[in-house]
Amino acid sequence: MFQISSGKFFEKNKIDSHSGEFVFYSNVSVHYPLVNDYPNFEVKCIESGSISCYLVNYKLLTEKPERIELGVVTRAGDQDYMAQFILLWDFYFDCIARTEKESVKKICSQASFSTSNVKTVYEVAPYLVEMRKDVTCEKISGFIKFVKNVVELSRDGYKNVLAALKIISDSKESISTNFDLTYSMLVYALESLSQGHDGYKPQ
Repeated sequence: MFQISSGKFFEKNKIDSHSGEFVFYSNVSVHYPLVNDYPNFEVKCIESGSISCYLVNYKLLTEKPERIELGVVTRAGDQDYMAQFILLWDFYFDCIARTEKESVKKICSQASFSTSNVKTVYEVAPYLVEMRKDVTCEKISGFIKFVKNVVELSRDGYKNVLAALKIISDSKESISTNFDLTYSMLVYALESLSQGHDGYKPQ
């Protein structure tokens, strides 16, 4: 839905625009304005700290129905938009981003949750779980470009990339409890991408 909200699949005179907002938490600190117009969204930090809280205001674009009938839903996809945005943030900033603050805290914990695993998350992936990780202005500009590049992918390419990012994001949940599982999930994500693009010709 995030890609669809760019409007690239609709004729301009057949687009309905709906305002929406959601909140998410992350261990990165963004002190600069983050505004994008393709798709249209604005990210504001509303609570900073070891784990920051962000408010995202966005425009959800849908296609106008030929005619509006009683009982017909003309707006859908907000949950997908939110989930896909968070996946892009989580991957690009190499951080933890979730809709629940406690989930971020748990993953970033420096203590090991497994008696058989002597390594803590901080020892295995220190940059990933670093609290209050400052993001530079250049990194923000890079995120905007990254979003544009992902949105410009073909529909199939976009779905393949988002599926891989979902696996990568999920793998972070098991870093402290099952490192072998985390590693296997990352390998699977890379293999799924490569298998889906065997026909790619380098330029």
